[in-house]
Amino acid sequence: MTEVHLDRKQFVEALKVIAPKRLTKQSRQLPVDLSAKGTDFVITRPGVQTSLPILSGEWSGYTTVDLGTILSFRTLNLQGPAVRIVHRDGRIYIDTFSVPAPWVNAADWIASMSTDVRAYSNPDELGVVIRNCPNGANCTETWDNLPAAKDPSIRFCADCSNPVKLCTTPYKIRDALLDNLVIAIRAGG
Repeated sequence: MTEVHLDRKQFVEALKVIAPKRLTKQSRQLPVDLSAKGTDFVITRPGVQTSLPILSGEWSGYTTVDLGTILSFRTLNLQGPAVRIVHRDGRIYIDTFSVPAPWVNAADWIASMSTDVRAYSNPDELGVVIRNCPNGANCTETWDNLPAAKDPSIRFCADCSNPVKLCTTPYKIRDALLDNLVIAIRAGG
């Protein structure tokens, strides 16, 4: 079980930050990650990331829900100065309201990288980005420019002399990063 307590007013303000100007059927289905960076609770959707201080508790890993679900928490009549958020048994609880939400048990740096990929993506242009390259920020390769291999999820980068693994789920991202592989991630998706 993972549990944090957040300032109620700051939580409601964070939900306003991630809300699009116009909520459509398509935008309601955008993924939203709930994670932690240090002592901050982080809420991320494609193109937007906001954080607020954790008052107490611990959140190691992250969970994903759709935008429509997380924004529905704005309608709850949250009482008291703090909001209790718990992930337990495949569900996220905000006070007494709960919804199904998968959990990725990951080191903070993996959760941070995974949610940052979502934050820095444009929801209208969900491309593929390369991460964990030994060339770091100097990596100029793109997935589309790498030659295809027999396995469609692997391409080879001649620039850094490494295979690049396309990771399509948070679990594959975690496993590949734990193996220190160069990865390609669909930004925002």
